[in-house]
Amino acid sequence: YDQRIEVHGSKGLVEAGNHRTTSVTVANGSGYTAEPLMDFFMSRYADAYRIELTTFCDVVAGKTSNYPSGADGLKALLLADAALESLASGKEVLVG
Repeated sequence: YDQRIEVHGSKGLVEAGNHRTTSVTVANGSGYTAEPLMDFFMSRYADAYRIELTTFCDVVAGKTSNYPSGADGLKALLLADAALESLASGKEVLVG
């Protein structure tokens, strides 16, 4: 259940990796080994769900307004559209 995301660009890379029970990786003559991926979504995302619900309650209570806006959603859509266009054309698509 691999859920990584990588964004590659001309100046570098950004990656969000998978959650494992530990961050230990062993490298030897046989290659690299690491702990298996957490196999249940609640194990992997319990903190994310807790933070999401806490933030939602804070917004409803008027304690914060720090949440994605419609403009944020539009930007995400523009990035997704550019990625699809790039995939279809095989060419770089500039955004912005």
